[in-house]
Amino acid sequence: MVAVAVCTLIMYLRLHRYVFLGAMPAAVSSVDETHGTMRVVLIGLTVITLGMGLLLVLPQLRSAVLEPAVDVLTGGVSQYLARLARLGLLEG
Repeated sequence: MVAVAVCTLIMYLRLHRYVFLGAMPAAVSSVDETHGTMRVVLIGLTVITLGMGLLLVLPQLRSAVLEPAVDVLTGGVSQYLARLARLGLLEG
């Protein structure tokens, strides 16, 4: 078992050397970094991901955002409307 792990480690180290430390082929030498629009999209996705992580950590955000969504998915819209009525956010 240890021999397999050592062989796997050697294979990945060789692969790393060829991919990241080897000479760059001429066909891809003119490739540039991403443009500004792609960076904006990546930053937006990062903010969304961090925000969703905070929803799981902070109980106030979890009860305000995630629990209503869970109510709708598990009990239907009527259960969600009943919850809004209990909170005083729905008239009628």
